Amino acid sequence: MAPRRRSRRNLVKRGSTYHYERIVAGRRVRRSLETSNLEEAIARRDQLERDLALSRFAPTEVPTFAAVAREAIGVMKARRATESEAGYAATT
Repeated sequence: MAPRRRSRRNLVKRGSTYHYERIVAGRRVRRSLETSNLEEAIARRDQLERDLALSRFAPTEVPTFAAVAREAIGVMKARRATESEAGYAATT
């Protein structure tokens, strides 16, 4: 990659303003850098990438279906035990 293009990596100019675009952990990150100056945009991009490296936008742990189902069944049993759902069938 040419040095010129490397310095503009992940930078897109829309109108007169530079924006940052990148895919991080399967999600698109787009931010306006709120500047029309290339040197300032590069500095802001570098700061944003440092923030991303610190896992500021890291995805959260996604529970498995089995774990969520166990929790839901526990909640339903607790409600039935307190009869807060009186009038509903046990299968509902």
